[in-house]
Amino acid sequence: MSTTQLTSRAVEHFFDASIPCEKPCIVQVLGMKELALKDQKRFRITVSDGAKKATVITTSQLTEFFDNGKVPDNTILKVNDFTLMVGAKPVVSLIDVEIVEQASNVIGSPVSLKGEEPKVKEGSSPVKQQIASVTQESSTTVKEEEKTPVKAENANNNMEVDMKKPEADSPTPKGPALMSPTPSPPKAESVSPISMSQSADNLMPISNMNPYSSTKIKGRVMMKEEVRSFNGKAGGTKKVFSIVIMDDTMDVKVTFWDGEVDKYYDVIEVGKSYTFKFGMGAVKMGDKFNPAKCPYVVTINSKGVIEQCQDNDAPKITYHFVPIDKMEPHIKKGSVDVLAVLHEVQSSTEIVIKNGAQAGSTKSKRNCTLVDASGKQIFLTLWDELAGQLEETDGTRHAIIACRGIRVGDYGGCSLSSSRMSTIELDPDLPEAKTLRAWYDSSSTSSFTSVGSGATGGAAGQPAPRKLISDIEAEGLGKSTVKPDYLSLTASVVWVNDEKTWQYPSNPKTKTKVVQQGDSWYDEKNSEMLDTCQRRYILPVSFSDFTGRSFLTVFDDDAKKIFGGISADEMWEMSNTDEKRFKDLWKSIMFKTWTIRVRAKSESFQEETRVKCQAVSMEPVNFVSESRHLLERIRRYVN
Repeated sequence: MSTTQLTSRAVEHFFDASIPCEKPCIVQVLGMKELALKDQKRFRITVSDGAKKATVITTSQLTEFFDNGKVPDNTILKVNDFTLMVGAKPVVSLIDVEIVEQASNVIGSPVSLKGEEPKVKEGSSPVKQQIASVTQESSTTVKEEEKTPVKAENANNNMEVDMKKPEADSPTPKGPALMSPTPSPPKAESVSPISMSQSADNLMPISNMNPYSSTKIKGRVMMKEEVRSFNGKAGGTKKVFSIVIMDDTMDVKVTFWDGEVDKYYDVIEVGKSYTFKFGMGAVKMGDKFNPAKCPYVVTINSKGVIEQCQDNDAPKITYHFVPIDKMEPHIKKGSVDVLAVLHEVQSSTEIVIKNGAQAGSTKSKRNCTLVDASGKQIFLTLWDELAGQLEETDGTRHAIIACRGIRVGDYGGCSLSSSRMSTIELDPDLPEAKTLRAWYDSSSTSSFTSVGSGATGGAAGQPAPRKLISDIEAEGLGKSTVKPDYLSLTASVVWVNDEKTWQYPSNPKTKTKVVQQGDSWYDEKNSEMLDTCQRRYILPVSFSDFTGRSFLTVFDDDAKKIFGGISADEMWEMSNTDEKRFKDLWKSIMFKTWTIRVRAKSESFQEETRVKCQAVSMEPVNFVSESRHLLERIRRYVN
């Protein structure tokens, strides 16, 4: 017997927003069936609130969530977001849901919601059902009008004219009787294709937008991506860019192609508000990469009309923040809005793209650690321009950051990354931001658990939480048999073993170990004989901070930093020709302090399991940022 209380009148609220209902809605799944659609996989689900039941459908973002019987009958669901598609018959689409629990039986005695329940014929999409309904009604209207003469009076001669069936030599209109297109407005003298909107009539909220009719919406431009060019399948070059607009209900993605790119890209501005008028066919279902909350996307063609709104008529901006501890259900299901504290901001780096159309180009990347009042932390990767909008000082002062359109991925368990359509804002003037600031300033917690795992270590490529050497043993870092832990240390070199093997000969191309055979070198892994080899560092180094000491293995790239850029080949040559200088170089690296990203992982050797630590990356300590970090820890300790 389930102890979860279903939300009263939730089903009625799905179809009529004026009916009051607690949110998020808790409903029960009574049955589910896959719709036999050709182009996508979706499900028809019967849900109940204990008193009423109705049929809803899923959006493409939830296909993986419901697929393969993952949601059996009698499952209790929390509906975080949905949309009502208004047409000849209403259709409710689920956008964001979570599983609460699995009940053993049906709760209550629900009856069908008469007159509201959407009926979707198998083998066709809701869009086709709506269009078919409109077509049938319109065709009936045409036939009736053909039978009935309609009299009209001519203004000039008062002559009666019969509006009868067209003559045989006149073309007979086919298909539904649709509204006559409005004449195109006269071209303005200004070069801009966008005029100032003079009327707010017939506006539809974005949340009610649907593919079944012509639509006029109004919204503020929140995001605008750069123009992208690529080679079309039929030859020639294609151009595209997208924006995200928002009104008081939700946001939606709007895309411009080819000629419309040239027409609108330079005149549409972020932060300005516009009305968008478009006909049937412009609204389609979005994919899983849709950055907006609206499940549809809009494509503006040559028949679309865009007008700018007055600033005082602009919609209010709203966020739909998701707490960090609630991120996991959103993995690979689109984008989210996040409000958090910048716990740490790493320096920006440049990476080289190896594959694809942009191969050889570079991208800016910056890793950050976010925390919020849930006591969890999550790692955010910002790309390109967004990476340049933050500084390391934003992390040391623990600024509040509001992110819109951020993707949730499963890298490292659960992590965030920006896309072309993402935006960030530091220290936003929001009530939620002030509440979060007050919580962080009064909190005594300096260590947070990563969302997606019980460990406090990060994942490869993500910002690693700051630790002390003693924390490795105290927190059991690296002892997980599933995945390694990553942490950041500030420590000094206290001992290096130069008597054991500190280098190895490698294949210059593959970096794999080679063995000497006479005057040549043999790569056993690739079965390749080489004339020369390249020596690479593999240093066993002991690092220490004020809490303890730990051995780390340091590899070639970071070992070169330790030796001031001297390669392993040069060191090997020096060991054979200038032993004194060789020894002096080893002594010169002692007691220098480094900021080290460490990978800790359990390894078994001779039936003994131990935690092995290796340096993933090393940088000379930045005493300015390190001092700020220490001052912040002192301040939080005192408070």
